[in-house]
Amino acid sequence: MHNKKGLSKILIVIGVVVLLLVLGLAYVYTSITGSKTVSAQLRVESGQVLVNDKTVTEKVLLKKGDTIETKDGEATVILYESVIISLNQNTKITLDDLTRSHPQVTQEGGETWNKFTNVLGVEDYTIKAGNSVASVRGTAFGITEDKIIVGEGEVDYSVDEEEFSVIEDEVVEIVDDKPVEREANPEELEMIKQNMEETIKELKYIRELEIEKQGFIVDKIKAKFELTDEDIRQTLEDADNGLVDVDELVAKSPIQIDSLQKIADLTKEIRKIKEQMM
Repeated sequence: MHNKKGLSKILIVIGVVVLLLVLGLAYVYTSITGSKTVSAQLRVESGQVLVNDKTVTEKVLLKKGDTIETKDGEATVILYESVIISLNQNTKITLDDLTRSHPQVTQEGGETWNKFTNVLGVEDYTIKAGNSVASVRGTAFGITEDKIIVGEGEVDYSVDEEEFSVIEDEVVEIVDDKPVEREANPEELEMIKQNMEETIKELKYIRELEIEKQGFIVDKIKAKFELTDEDIRQTLEDADNGLVDVDELVAKSPIQIDSLQKIADLTKEIRKIKEQMM
């Protein structure tokens, strides 16, 4: 009887140990292959930039309620690695809501360029500037308190309770206290082009961060297939220019991880913008 009880205890202990090992291996696997998405982060591009009235000089993690202000500098806020908010000089924004499905921002003066990609779980995005509100699902636009310029897609825009659907290369601005809808002029079209080029750089930056998250796996793949950093860079560049099918690369990958699909989606977004600018 005692032997049976002793054996039962041993089996229970072994079972617990095996369970802990399985959970530990699962945690390690998830840690290595997972891809945690940062809810909000800031990158200082130049000059003086404040977060909650304190000067910052590099990348900073943000939270709901934070206020970001550019003085003589420029900065980029990235929400859930999907929404890119580029702040021009003398611009101030507040992160009102960081709900992943629908982040919301208030802009208090200045000018931002906003790019929204709905590839990483964000369904839509809203920014308020003065008496105007812009809400989007995958687009790019610039906004001030009295003007919106759309560079891609379509924006649901309201100003003083009057509603507009503003499409690519269109502008709505306040003239003599009334909103006027028109086509973008040559100067504004050039501004759109410059901002789209900057957006490509930011998307590449987000992609690079994603690759850095998987440094361990990347190093193993490089060693196994005798690849260099230049090989990887060139492949991504070719994919950006439509010379490589990223979906095919993902399908043929020996390792299927979340980051791989993120990188593919970001690459397709870069390619889409490049094709639009041709």
